[in-house]
Amino acid sequence: MLSVSVVTVDRLIREGKIPFYLLWKGFKRYKRRDVLDYIASLPQGEPEEKKLRAVRSA
Repeated sequence: MLSVSVVTVDRLIREGKIPFYLLWKGFKRYKRRDVLDYIASLPQGEPEEKKLRAVRSA
């Protein structure tokens, strides 16, 4: 199963990469599988946790 951190989801919402129909208000109208497929199709960057660790160790 796809695991997405809260930080990542919040960032995608802020950047407008998750459209309204995948947000909570529209979520009830669509199947959960649609949401997971959409998030899985987005380009994967470096996980936020790794970025934070790199900054702290520098």
